[in-house]
Amino acid sequence: MRNVSKSLLMTALICGSLGITASAYAAEADGIQSFNLDQIVVTATRTEKTMLETPANTRVITGKEIRDGGYTNVFDAVKNLAQANAHTYQEDGAPYGGMASRIRIRGIDNGTLVLVNGMSTNFANASALTNIPMDQIEKIEVVKGSGSVLYGPQAMGGVINIITKSPAETEGVQGNVFASAGSRHRDFGVNARSSIVDAGFSKTFTADLNSGTEPGTTGKGAALRFKDRRKEQMYLDARIAKDTTFNYGRVVSRGAYESGNYVNYKPVFEKLGNQKQVFNDYSVLYDNKDNGWKAAAGSHDMKLDAAYAKNSPQTPDPNRYKSYNTSLDVQKRLDLAGGDDSLILGGTVNREEMKYQEKQKNSFNSYSLYQSYDHQFTDRYSMIFGVQIGRAHV
Repeated sequence: MRNVSKSLLMTALICGSLGITASAYAAEADGIQSFNLDQIVVTATRTEKTMLETPANTRVITGKEIRDGGYTNVFDAVKNLAQANAHTYQEDGAPYGGMASRIRIRGIDNGTLVLVNGMSTNFANASALTNIPMDQIEKIEVVKGSGSVLYGPQAMGGVINIITKSPAETEGVQGNVFASAGSRHRDFGVNARSSIVDAGFSKTFTADLNSGTEPGTTGKGAALRFKDRRKEQMYLDARIAKDTTFNYGRVVSRGAYESGNYVNYKPVFEKLGNQKQVFNDYSVLYDNKDNGWKAAAGSHDMKLDAAYAKNSPQTPDPNRYKSYNTSLDVQKRLDLAGGDDSLILGGTVNREEMKYQEKQKNSFNSYSLYQSYDHQFTDRYSMIFGVQIGRAHV
């Protein structure tokens, strides 16, 4: 295995925001479309700010938007609501064998960083969105444009931060049981929520995708069909202390795929494959708004078994992939100039490893220190200055 060390260059970003201009525009457009400029976002600057105060192209997708829009998966919701480009094999972002689908912000391939509660979940720099249960999502913050100042080189195109639910202040236990059925999608599940625990389980069945590929103008080309697709999702969010929560999510996807060739525009399938993909996400979050300390530690692992029979129905030769991504992020917020300015100081440690057939192994380690200084010149003008110094080892 080859060892390579890379030092990442220090980068600086200076942004200005004209709050009065954004406010005027929103008022004029109220009759056409409603915007919540007071909504709090954290991803663009690593600190809580309203949409109006955030000097970055940020789109917030709420869990309610996903449900009301009829989306059955996170991949499709982000692709459409955030108007992001996607490279996908299936409409829900599920893989084809060992080939992963991914989101491309600003058209940059392998340049979109996917976070869950601020921690990286990319595998081999692929930004899939199939590893988080739908019902666990509180909101998704999509920041378009380079976020490498605060998040490293994997965020050259943008950052997608999936923020999960926390137990709500409520009396007793609240919950619901649901089921739906349609020509393309069927599901059922249960959710329960209290002031200490938020948990849920669901199972989904998706109709066959007969046109994974289309024939060329000559009526020939590769043919692909996905069938017997089903998914199980479960999650648990628990408050373990006043400022500390534990989050767990698990997604298990199963399905089959047939491949062959088009002959005179008609698919002829000759090969059969089966695949099973398992995601587990664990994280512990600490956020104390009184003393300004914030920390997140987590691990995200993926197992994929793709059994492919070259001449169906012979015994298939399985392809096995195992990977994990662990990270630790600690930051401190300092209020300056009587609270008008703020300084964020923090550091991140990340390790990513992927194994293929238990023989081939690739790993990636990164360490970084970052700072973000927010200076308010007047009520109308502000500046945010960010710097990151990091080191990566492959």
